[in-house]
Amino acid sequence: MHRAIVCGEGIVATAIAQALRAAALDVIVAPDVSTVERAVAHARADGQRIDALVTVPPERGAAATILSTPETLWDEIIEGHLTAPFLAAKAVLPHLIERGGGALVNLAYADAYGRARRLAESAGHGGIVAFGAALAYDHFHDHVRVNTIVAGDGASPAEIAAVAAFLLSAEAEVMSGSIVDVGNAAYQGGR
Repeated sequence: MHRAIVCGEGIVATAIAQALRAAALDVIVAPDVSTVERAVAHARADGQRIDALVTVPPERGAAATILSTPETLWDEIIEGHLTAPFLAAKAVLPHLIERGGGALVNLAYADAYGRARRLAESAGHGGIVAFGAALAYDHFHDHVRVNTIVAGDGASPAEIAAVAAFLLSAEAEVMSGSIVDVGNAAYQGGR
């Protein structure tokens, strides 16, 4: 691995970028999908490699049940949690496949297991887990590894970043389709 794109904003995305730089990767920080698309176009034009993509969802939104979730909030959460990683992966995957493989790491939060008063967040994060599993199946033979981190409330940005760095490392080359829980022991199955 030489170059990775971290798609997302906030303290977790920053921590992941720092951990990847500490692991000697060239890191492109992309706060949005259009930046990912430009980075891929630039790499292609210059004959450069992109070896990995890490997607980081937006910070958590307001608590809400189905009755208190306006459709605009639902759409915003699904856009940030599912559409953005979909478009980022769609931009990067052809490049990875052309170059003989690579790795994707998607981050979800423990809301993926379903939480009270977190309906839209739970759907969005649960979707990230399913999205990662489907990508892993679809692109296994393309030598593209896809793994998902599910971060709990007990996980610090540095701990999440360390796992992301590991999943992009040579030591994790045999891992694909894995869901790695970080700080979730008390939250599996909801609360």
